[in-house]
Amino acid sequence: MMTDPSPCPVSPRKLVKERYNNTLCLQETDKTTEGLQARKVINASRIEWTLLSLGRLHNHVTLVQRLLHDPRLHLNVQSPELTSCHLADVYVHTGCLRLVLSAPPLECQLDSPVNTAANADGPETTFMMAASLNRWETVEALLDSHWDLQEREITHTLDNAFHQNQWNIVLKILKKNHEFDHDQLREILQAASKEESCDVISEILKKGVRLKNMPVGDMLFNRVRCRDWRNVAPLLSLLSSEALLDTTLCEAVLKDGTEITDQFLEEENVYISEREKIVEYLLNRNSYNANTLNAALLIAAVGGTSEAVARLLLKHHRCRDRSVFINTLLLASKHNNLELLPDLLACHIEDYTYKILSQARHIAAENRHLDAAKLIYRALEIKTKEILT
Repeated sequence: MMTDPSPCPVSPRKLVKERYNNTLCLQETDKTTEGLQARKVINASRIEWTLLSLGRLHNHVTLVQRLLHDPRLHLNVQSPELTSCHLADVYVHTGCLRLVLSAPPLECQLDSPVNTAANADGPETTFMMAASLNRWETVEALLDSHWDLQEREITHTLDNAFHQNQWNIVLKILKKNHEFDHDQLREILQAASKEESCDVISEILKKGVRLKNMPVGDMLFNRVRCRDWRNVAPLLSLLSSEALLDTTLCEAVLKDGTEITDQFLEEENVYISEREKIVEYLLNRNSYNANTLNAALLIAAVGGTSEAVARLLLKHHRCRDRSVFINTLLLASKHNNLELLPDLLACHIEDYTYKILSQARHIAAENRHLDAAKLIYRALEIKTKEILT
């Protein structure tokens, strides 16, 4: 990991007229070596735009490569406020920038991502300037160089990146070992939920950040529909803290789940065509624990299943975690799962309070699932009689 540069021994007062630097920078490639050999000073210029800065700015790859191998080169010649490469990095072609960032150690450290002001009120660093100007290729190159970001750089760049839907940049920053502001993470999580940027959501959830009204059901439905099992797991953890995903079982319980299940049966040399028989075979063959069945039940609620499969799952389910049955009811109500709702209400009416049943009925009615709303209304009538007697 790169660290702050040491002071450069070359004085910026050793000035060279700017037009000479420009001339050499814009020369044809074959003249570059001759021009460098003829120069006595290559590290400074009248307005602090060194040959290296100009070479990078104009994407003169040959000049940059030759300079990086020139023993006279000092990378961090500084003006009073900015390093000589500071502005060049923001506008530079990322090919040249990556060349400098991957260069072998020289007499001075790389000044590409140097924070030129240690205090929070100082000017923007290269990293911050690039984010402000939406130069995301530059930001990504600097991130890939494993630069040790400061807190203000993290906050500034995260804020710009998620507002510009640059989720790849957000993810790279989140994966760095830093302490993040939880209020900012909640704001990012809210935006990522709307965009369904699942990798970002998963990374933030790992940091223990949650939202009160996070649309977990909708996101889970979309991830199950796409068979994005990698991002299904963290969403399931919000519904049941110990849910354990078994993709073969989950594929089997779904109405349209075929590929993974068929592959599994083929490897087992077992040929079963009816879906409930497949699920029954899996349940009898594997002693699934309660956490695995929790996940399968939640997946069936959001993705749809058959009545026979729903009955089998509930029959084998021995978990007494009320939150699983409550979330299963709410998901089934939202997605009009008429195959699961009747047996779920019949088997677990004691797990549901009047308030939970009312909430489920409201969800079904809000989504215009009239049959599901009627089923839950009947359960409410049963619960009312229990309360009155």
